[in-house]
Amino acid sequence: MSFGRLFWGNFRDKLATANAKESAALCVLYCMVSGSEGVPMAVEEGFDRGCELFDAGEYFEAHEVWEDLWAEAMGPRHAFLQGLIQTAVALHHAGNENWKGTRSLLASSLGYLEKGARDSRPVDLATLRDRILDFEIALQKKLAGQSVELPFFKVPLLVRRG
Repeated sequence: MSFGRLFWGNFRDKLATANAKESAALCVLYCMVSGSEGVPMAVEEGFDRGCELFDAGEYFEAHEVWEDLWAEAMGPRHAFLQGLIQTAVALHHAGNENWKGTRSLLASSLGYLEKGARDSRPVDLATLRDRILDFEIALQKKLAGQSVELPFFKVPLLVRRG
């Protein structure tokens, strides 16, 4: 078992029984070793990495990174990340001309993004919705036989970090 996997398993167990002061110390330690093999990346770092991959057209890889964050998220953030993941996989499907998968995931991604709207920062959610809808409209035209280039897009961030 790698150090990262051992650490992460122990971290979760210890955090479950820790008092507030111990929890804070554990979280600092976790952030210090984030990115080690088998240890999920720190939340902001992981989110930013997913955005970088998405923006580079590496949609499946972005989905993988965000999925690690999604597995630990709760409430609106969980729904928001689910929407981003589905958007990434939809665009991955579009790149492989899997139109049924693309359309299905784009439609459901909008619902998840709406459920997670309260916790969507730093993404400009209104612009993201518009880009998803523009993509769907272009895809409908393409499927109707029109010569249309699909408008693949980047994650619209309100503020770029770093």
